[in-house]
Amino acid sequence: MRLILVSWLALVAVGFALLLRHSSTPGRDATATTAAGTPVTARDGQWHALLLLHPECPCSLASLAELERLMARLGDRLSVEVLFVDPDGMPFPTSSASWKRARSIARLRVERDAEATLARRYGAWTSGQLILVAPDGRVAFTGGITSERGHEGDNMGSEAIASLVTGHSQAPTKTPVFGCPLFGRR
Repeated sequence: MRLILVSWLALVAVGFALLLRHSSTPGRDATATTAAGTPVTARDGQWHALLLLHPECPCSLASLAELERLMARLGDRLSVEVLFVDPDGMPFPTSSASWKRARSIARLRVERDAEATLARRYGAWTSGQLILVAPDGRVAFTGGITSERGHEGDNMGSEAIASLVTGHSQAPTKTPVFGCPLFGRR
């Protein structure tokens, strides 16, 4: 009986360690450093944020929650767009929880990135990738706005974006992105 208990505890510990490792391992960073040649640009002297999400990534809900907090904090100084990436040409799941959640957020423009055209242009690889375009058209920030997969709360990405938009301090221009791959299997 003691051997069974010790074995069970060891399996639980290994499982927990694997889960913790997965939740805190970032995805692949975006490679683009310019907004030139893309339809996403700063509008009317505003900062513009573009969040790329996989429609079936469970981490997307946390990214949307953080985005909504950031929008409330920055008000009209930031225009925001969410692109749900559709890389596989499969029927697009507009019934997903993340699609419905995004559509419920006021002032948020929600679009479908058919065939992942824009995601590829920006070099985005991971769901939850946010690209911040400055009023002068340069990409000022790329990264995630969660501190780990599916986790809401204080994070470096949201703080960096708020600092950049409000001009209060120098901020990181890149943070890790925690989410599912945009291309291939989740």
